[in-house]
Parts: sequence; structure tokens; C-alpha cells
Amino acid sequence: VTTEWVAANLSTDGVVLLDASHHLPTTGRNAGAEYMHRHIDGAIFFDIDGVSDHTTDLPHMLPSPDEFARDVGALGIGDDDQVVIYDTVGTTGAARIWWTFRAMGHARVSVMDGGLPKWLAEGRSVTADVQSREPKAKTARLQPALVRSRADMLANIAAKREQVVDARSAGRFNATESEPREGMRGGHI
Repeated sequence: VTTEWVAANLSTDGVVLLDASHHLPTTGRNAGAEYMHRHIDGAIFFDIDGVSDHTTDLPHMLPSPDEFARDVGALGIGDDDQVVIYDTVGTTGAARIWWTFRAMGHARVSVMDGGLPKWLAEGRSVTADVQSREPKAKTARLQPALVRSRADMLANIAAKREQVVDARSAGRFNATESEPREGMRGGHI
């Protein structure tokens, strides 16, 4: 959705704005602290580390549907809400959380075009005021067609049925720059 649409619908019942910012460890940035300092009025912070699978040591893995429903419902998001997601970079974090909602069966979800950088460039207001929403009942149903396992990815190397896109930087893709997390190998599939 456009920034104009968001500005016009900030107070609309059933529209929930999420700040889904996340930063890699090497950036030295803290998305939660940045949200507390500056966000679009009415936005709720979506913590990708908090709403994830805590049974693995891998970061940001998709939670179970029950965990997703519990955590998202606690944020005050229900099944019928229109969720609009932005981040402080422009789209990367927002796109990931958009996919998470879609993978859990929540179809009424959008990304705000240009994210917070565009919002600020247009001179739109931000706040440090944190608002909370009343918890809502939430259901979630995993959409298996939107998720690939490691086994699926390995099988696709030979089958070449699906196009795989690596959204990391060229340096990370080519292993010419360091990975942001200790122990990760550089390069690509």
C-alpha cells in the first residue's frame, strides 16, 4: 500500500500497522530501541526474534501455527484485521514478516511502499508514544505451499523445478564479505 493510504487509514478500525524492523548483528543497530525512539503513530513493534521457533538455534525460523496465533493475538491482531507492515530500511524486514503472515494463512496483509524512509522523506510525522492494543483471538493455519524445507531445497538442485532467489548482498552470495553471524559459511547453494 502507499504511504498516502497508510496516512489516510491510521485510525481506521481493523487496520493494524506493524514496524517489522530488524537489523543484522554486525550493524550495531537495535530495532526495538529505534522503535521506542521513533515510529509511525499507532504502529506496534513486531519482534521477529520473539515470534519465531524457539526450539532451534537457527535465527528467525517460522513458529508453529499455535505459537504464531498466540503471539500475534497478544499484539491485538485478529483474523479479520488488515495488517500493514513497514520497516526502517524500506522493505526487507517488512517483506519477511509479510511472508510470515501469508505462510500462516493471514491473507489481509500488505507492505507499505518505501517503508519508514519514504514516510520520513514525505515529511510525515512520527512519534515515540507507544500504544498497546487489546489482545484478540487469532487463528493460524500453515500454508505448506509457501514453505520449503532443507530437503526440498536440496532436491531442487537436481530437479531445477523452482527458481531460487538469494536476497543477500553480492558479497555474502560470493563469500567475499564476512557473514554477520558467527559460524555461518559464506557462499550460496
